[in-house]
Formats: sequence, structure tokens, C-alpha cells
Amino acid sequence: MNNPQVSSAHYAFKAYMTEWRWASVWRQIDLSLNYRPQNVMEVGSGPGVYKWVLAKEGIPVTTVDIAEDLHPDVVGSVLDLPFEDKCFDLSCAFQVLEHLPYASFIPAIKELRRVARKAVILSLPDAAAGYPTRLSIPGKGIFDFIIPRPYFKKAHSFDGQHYWEINKKETPLKKVLADIQSAGLNCCFCQRYAANMYHRFLVIE
Repeated sequence: MNNPQVSSAHYAFKAYMTEWRWASVWRQIDLSLNYRPQNVMEVGSGPGVYKWVLAKEGIPVTTVDIAEDLHPDVVGSVLDLPFEDKCFDLSCAFQVLEHLPYASFIPAIKELRRVARKAVILSLPDAAAGYPTRLSIPGKGIFDFIIPRPYFKKAHSFDGQHYWEINKKETPLKKVLADIQSAGLNCCFCQRYAANMYHRFLVIE
């Protein structure tokens, strides 16, 4: 089991829950509720906002983390989840799998898929450059999108937390998706959003 990279103080509200991170949590919840789950497993306890909101919706969330000081429901590793097959409707890992070497990425997803009846929902850091844009059309609504811009993919260096990121030189999005497909997994959704374009969401069914 890997050692925790940060202490519980890392998730202090004022320091951690920025406006753009709120937008990411909203997306986590929205994608999850689309599946009308009866129960959910979340790897990575974080600040607990996702679990708290789903509890308000009557959906129990079982948290798993290697860090005991985050007080997860279960202390354990995403690479060896202590659950029977398909015992949760959804399994989720938001900004978690980049904290493992890329060689562990597919084994982690397979383990998440093993315990999920319906789907696995992930968010991962995406280093691709772009211009986050918001367009308001009277009578139609507000639309967020990202205008891509050219950039040179940089090699990733371990920064004490992230071993890799999507669209760094060694792990472009095309490779990440190809590795998922080669493992026999179906990625049915892959998108990032202007409100927090650093977080890319993937859904695997």
C-alpha cells in the first residue's frame, strides 16, 4: 500500500475548496446522479463534500483511502479493494489515480470496474492548454466551452504528488484512451469544462 502524500490539513476548506474546485465537485455529483445510484464507493476521501451532498440525496457513499487521518469508512488501496464484485452501483476516483505511477492506472481502473455494477466515474488532471470561454445567449442560456490553443507537451516530473497527467509528453490523451480500450474497458464519456479545464472527466461502463 502506498503511503499518504499529504496530511488532512491539505483539505482545509479555505485552502482547498476554491471556486474552480467547487465547479469540479458539482460535475462529480451531476454525473453520478445521472445513474440514479443506490450506493456509491469513492476512493479518496478528500474534504468529504461529495459524500455529504449524496447523503442529502439519500445515497450512501462508502469512502476508501490509504490515509487514516482522513477517517475513511475503509482504509485500503484502490489496487486491492476489500469488496465483492459489483457491490456498488458506482465507483469513483476524483483526482486520485495520478497519485499512482502510470503503470498502476489500468490495474486501478479494472479494480474500480470490478466492484461497480453500472459505471466508474473518474476525474484526472489534464495539462492541455486552452482558453476557457463563457458565452451568454439571451433566451438560450449560458454556454461554457474551451478554445484549444497550440502548445508543446512537456515531460512530467514527479512533484511529490502527481506521477503523471493527461496530455503531458509521456501520456497524451490518445494514449490514455487507447490503454483503456486495450484493457477491454469502455470509456463512454470523456470531457473537460471551462469552469475547471484542468480536470477531465471520464466515465467507464
